[in-house]
Amino acid sequence: MNVDKVRRYKELEKENARLRKLVSDMAIANQVMLAGHVRVEEYANIGGGVGVHHFTTVGSCAFVGGLARITKDVPPFMIVEGNPAEVRALNAIAMVRRGYSAEHIDAVKDAYKRLYRDNCSPMADRLADLRVDYPEVPAIARLCDSLTAAADVAVVAASAAVAAAHHRA
Repeated sequence: MNVDKVRRYKELEKENARLRKLVSDMAIANQVMLAGHVRVEEYANIGGGVGVHHFTTVGSCAFVGGLARITKDVPPFMIVEGNPAEVRALNAIAMVRRGYSAEHIDAVKDAYKRLYRDNCSPMADRLADLRVDYPEVPAIARLCDSLTAAADVAVVAASAAVAAAHHRA
């Protein structure tokens, strides 16, 4: 029995190490609260007093405005703010500073408009269209991958909540 507990503990530690990820080249202001299992990717910038919920990711080159409440993943290359935080704009300044070409920045700007301003079709369709229209732009692939992963996590969480509610009934 003790051996099983030790083995399980080691497995949990490996999983925690995989989930717990802070990389270099990021900026975090004062009084930021990062809950457990938060991932902050490279070149992210988090303003003062931000609260980041468990199991969320702040994407590459993302900017989180001060006093925001992050309850879900922050997409790469985007500016979020508010309570709860919402995507407000593209972080083109970070992309310029990181050396992205004007064509790639324009592609991500178009993606931002399609994803967050044009609500005429389901998100999955918009992501598929972006992948077709910009197959050679790595930033588009990264943005689409991030949003797809966040949607997959949301579906799993919703399924678990429904199963738990059904179990209690």
